[in-house]
Amino acid sequence: MKRTRRQEIVEKLADGEREFDDLRREFCLTVKVLEEDLRHIERSVRTGGQRLIIRPACCEVCDFVFKSTAPHPPGRCPSCRDRRISGPWFCIA
Repeated sequence: MKRTRRQEIVEKLADGEREFDDLRREFCLTVKVLEEDLRHIERSVRTGGQRLIIRPACCEVCDFVFKSTAPHPPGRCPSCRDRRISGPWFCIA
């Protein structure tokens, strides 16, 4: 039986932490679709007693850590204005 895309994402996140852009590329999804999937996954895993853990994005230049746990990466660092942002990262625990 074929698994859904969301089931495959849950399986990947249960195996270990994944970065937003890596998931987006791996599943060939737009930012909006992956955000919707992650919001749905967050609600779904909660019913099974698990949690979707989001580690916030950070700037690769000045190490600024964003306070927002939004599912999409920010566009630019508010501290140094650079665009080299890594994260956010997701996992299921």
